[in-house]
Amino acid sequence: MMRFTGRAVNIFGNILKQKSHVVIDHRHLSTLVKIPTKFLQNVQHFSNDVKSKSPLGSLIAKDADQKQEKTDEEKAQKQREQSWKTMKLTLAFFGISFTCLGAYLVITLGAPEKIQMEIQ
Repeated sequence: MMRFTGRAVNIFGNILKQKSHVVIDHRHLSTLVKIPTKFLQNVQHFSNDVKSKSPLGSLIAKDADQKQEKTDEEKAQKQREQSWKTMKLTLAFFGISFTCLGAYLVITLGAPEKIQMEIQ
């Protein structure tokens, strides 16, 4: 959405009055306006951002900021809980793996040597 002030309308009116800066393409039914730099020297740029100047607007903005902070905190809390759960499962997996490996090594290496007798 673009907002025009009276000054902007006057500037565009002055540009359109000058015939050397208006190019009309009859084949595509379009118009191109070449804007000289002397018209653009003191033009103010407008944005779509609505700035709250009323007390109600500032209260609404504060409420929106608080809601945003609350949702950010909730997302961060969920992320921390998920990270904690993943870490616990990973440590449990490694603990069980090392325990099984250690038990296997103790049983395998600690067993007495078996003497095989050759039967002829």
